[in-house]
Amino acid sequence: MKTAVRIAMIAVALGLASACSHLPEMPQMPSISPRGPEATPGLSPRDRVRLAVELLDGGDEQRAEVELRAALEEQPNNGAAQRLLQQITEDPRALLTATPRPYTVRQGDSMSALAERYLGDALMFYALARYNDLEAPNQLSAGQRLMIPMRPGAMAASAPSEGATPPA
Repeated sequence: MKTAVRIAMIAVALGLASACSHLPEMPQMPSISPRGPEATPGLSPRDRVRLAVELLDGGDEQRAEVELRAALEEQPNNGAAQRLLQQITEDPRALLTATPRPYTVRQGDSMSALAERYLGDALMFYALARYNDLEAPNQLSAGQRLMIPMRPGAMAASAPSEGATPPA
């Protein structure tokens, strides 16, 4: 009796193994790192910073941070990478401490242009976007209201004089 049971079990096992060998080939899923995104291979630190700016502008903070950290591994004194990473990791209200003033976005405005005009540094675009709770700095639209912490003297320098047309 024991032999008959063993033979039956072996037959079932062989049948299952045979059935599995006839299954269609399944496409492989792309490998996803359990640690998250990885830096783009083969880029110079300068190209990594450029890519990070594009990623931040589109709201992809996680990938931008990976690229910036990779740039800093290779070039620890890269000032642009340091400033951009600081905007990701620190509270924007701690970075932008000036008194905020309301600003209505005009046609053609960009976060980097506003950061340059009112903060004196175009690379502060991401901190300014975070300051205004925007997920992607490139999604500005005319008429949108922002709060801009303006550096001293910026309002006078950027405010249009009477009769002048405001900058685009």
